[in-house]
This record gives sequence, structure tokens and C-alpha cells, in this order.
Amino acid sequence: MIKQHLNNTKNQKVMKKNIILLSLTLLTASAWAQQSETKAEATCDKPCDKMELRKERLSETEMAKKKTERMTKALNLNEEQQKQVEKMNMKRAKKMDKQHQKMTKKMAKKCAKHEKAMKKEDAKMKKILTTEQYQKWQEMKAKKAKHHAKHGDFVKRKQHHKAHGMDKKGHRRHHKPAPVAPENK
Repeated sequence: MIKQHLNNTKNQKVMKKNIILLSLTLLTASAWAQQSETKAEATCDKPCDKMELRKERLSETEMAKKKTERMTKALNLNEEQQKQVEKMNMKRAKKMDKQHQKMTKKMAKKCAKHEKAMKKEDAKMKKILTTEQYQKWQEMKAKKAKHHAKHGDFVKRKQHHKAHGMDKKGHRRHHKPAPVAPENK
């Protein structure tokens, strides 16, 4: 009788876990299905096209003001504190903007260099391959670029989480989980 009751509670626990897993799977699937327009815009033919999309950003003044507003609201800052925080945020924003401009220039140079190398490779392959082979190769490259644009962000995020000691949800792991003892049957 007790064994039967234990088996029933185990079955109920397993069923609950299965229902939770199923609901999580459905939620995840629906989230993946609802891709935003920015994600659709980010799928571009050339890697350098993404730089054009990133240009739509706030000025350093706007960023500093928004950050100050958020901090004022969250920390209940008085007027004097607001002025000091805004001044500090402006300095930081200007510094970040300079760094962003440097990085943008470096990326533009890298993109130009990369495109030049790709054109050279393309010209060499055109000489080597037949017309049909060349067309098929172009299709393969387009398919690969489309796959990378669709899945590249996921791979980068996964690598980032692994490198920074995070779990799948992006939470930091502070300790190793306790080892699970094998069940004796």
C-alpha cells in the first residue's frame, strides 16, 4: 500500500515536470516565432550593413539626460544631486561617444578590407569554376550568410555566457552545484 502511494506521488511529480517542460517549450517556441523587425533588419547580405543599422543611436547629451532621469527616479535625487549626476553622466557619455567613433572607424576599415578580400576570392573562384558551379557556389554562400545572420547571435550569446560563468538563462553561477548521488534500484 505504501509502495503504491509512493509510486503515485512519483508519477505525479513526473507528470508535473513534464507539464512544466511542455509549457516552457511552447513559450520558447512562441518567443522564437515572434521575431522583431530589428532582427529582420539585421539579416543583411553584407556584414558591414549592420553598422548602418547601428547609426540610429542617441546623442551623448540625450543618453546622459535619460540616464540622469532614470537615476533621479530610482534614487530620489534632489536638484543639487541631479546637477552633479548629470554633469558626471555627460562626461562619461562624451568619453563613450569618442570611443564609439574610434571603433566605428576601425570597423569601417576592417569591413572595407574584408570586402576587398572577398571580391578577390570571388574573382579567383570565377576563373576556376564553370558557370554552373559558380552559380551553385554563390547560392551556397548566400545560404550560409542567411543561416549565420539568423543563428549567429545565439551562438555568440552562448559563448559569452560560457566565458563569463553563466547558466543558460544568463545568471551568474556563484558555486558549483552539489553532485547528485545515483539512485539505487
